[in-house]
Amino acid sequence: MRSLFCRHSVFFIAFFIFLAASCSKKNELPPQKIPVQAQTFSWYAFTQNSFEKIAKLSDAPVVPAKPWTEAVRISSISCAASADKADGIPEGYAVVNRCGILVFKGDSVELCSDSALFSGKTAGNLVFFSDIPFFSVYRSTFFNDADGKKTQDFTPFLIQFTPDQRIFYPVVTVQNLGFDSRYEITDFIWDGTVWTCSAKASENEKTVFSYCTFQPKEPLYAITPENAGSSLLVAESSAVKFRGAQETLDFSNAPARIKELLGSLPETADFSLSCYTAGGHSPRVFVSAHNKKSSASQLLANALLSENWCGVLFEDGTFFLKGALFSRPVMNGGKPVALKLPKLLAGYVYSGFTVSGSSLYAAWEETSFFKTGRSGFICVDLDAVLYKVEK
Repeated sequence: MRSLFCRHSVFFIAFFIFLAASCSKKNELPPQKIPVQAQTFSWYAFTQNSFEKIAKLSDAPVVPAKPWTEAVRISSISCAASADKADGIPEGYAVVNRCGILVFKGDSVELCSDSALFSGKTAGNLVFFSDIPFFSVYRSTFFNDADGKKTQDFTPFLIQFTPDQRIFYPVVTVQNLGFDSRYEITDFIWDGTVWTCSAKASENEKTVFSYCTFQPKEPLYAITPENAGSSLLVAESSAVKFRGAQETLDFSNAPARIKELLGSLPETADFSLSCYTAGGHSPRVFVSAHNKKSSASQLLANALLSENWCGVLFEDGTFFLKGALFSRPVMNGGKPVALKLPKLLAGYVYSGFTVSGSSLYAAWEETSFFKTGRSGFICVDLDAVLYKVEK
């Protein structure tokens, strides 16, 4: 596995404090390494339709490797920007492909599911409108029998999850956007205003692509498949415009808080970073590429910007964090800190993450090319790691 740091420990989370954030990169002191006991984190693994706590990663149930569109895995993860409940803890959410949505609140985890909605569907693309989670589903006809769609009166696309009732509602269907029942919307980009969608149909062993954009004329949570015809401004689009919406940008264009957070990395570091905003729209991708000949050396990373903190998790488990967690003081005098999450087995990677209260949740999965085997998540008690608070 590619790694930012070469030293790992199975039994400890390596916790780094940047001692000289004000120094130049050339003179900056290396981070101090402080070992933290293993009881500050817990492993969880997915079963076919749920999850279970495991003592160590190798205890995860063995499952056959499947294409990532078909495997039970965390496909998208983020958090709300705020909370309107009495305790005020913003919740984290993770879309679990083929399974449901995980709701993280502090150190508690709940799986909410709807077998009729998730069975046979690829789910992902978590975004928020007014702090309400929305995500998309589609059926991959490449790996599934296309005849399975013939019994459907409509094809769901955009789904709303209501945090209070823990219920899923279809919001927009494929037909609402002008496509017939042959099509599935396999991807979208929402920039906060315009939704740009890619649709695909398979017929007579041929694949046909089509594109559209839409803009809601009223709050997204007020739209249903029944009123979407009068509530959406729909327009044809193109492959060129869709690729433009997906454009990756140079890391120099990343948010200032993220660039400051990663300021200690070598200037030659190669990585591709998907940047999410708490309670926000689709992520933007920023690339730091110094090896022009190949992207194989690039580490994949996910960033999450919240009002009071920001974090970046690399696939090797290197996690950078800065700011103040919920109901906690600013950590490390306002300077970035870095943790090394437990080393994964060969062939495993960390992907996205979220934070709720003072608990970090990071997705992990066994991956090989386009297939995924075992998968789950780790929960890290940041109170014990960063604030030395015992529970």
